[in-house]
Amino acid sequence: MVIELTAKVGKGGIVTLQLPPEFEDDEVRITVESTRGSEATSTEEIPWEERPWTKEELEALLTFKGQTGAEIANSPEVGSWAHLGITDPVAWVEEVRRQEEEERKWPRD
Repeated sequence: MVIELTAKVGKGGIVTLQLPPEFEDDEVRITVESTRGSEATSTEEIPWEERPWTKEELEALLTFKGQTGAEIANSPEVGSWAHLGITDPVAWVEEVRRQEEEERKWPRD
């Protein structure tokens, strides 16, 4: 049996619902749908950062796309520190660590 009810949502999102006696001691499924109209749920009016992911977008993000060694070596992410003038990454890391250690030392009187 399916019945459709319309209810007003009170403060705090509280809805009081009384079902007919034939639903007593039964399990029911409750679906809530806003009746504000399509303008309230239009994804065009929701900022892109807050839009829900579509199933297709999630599947695309979760699909593994392997790369060959040549593709990895030619990707813009590899060597992205070169514009900083870093020619020896090991020496650069050691220098950064040394500088941070110096900053953490207690000042001498």
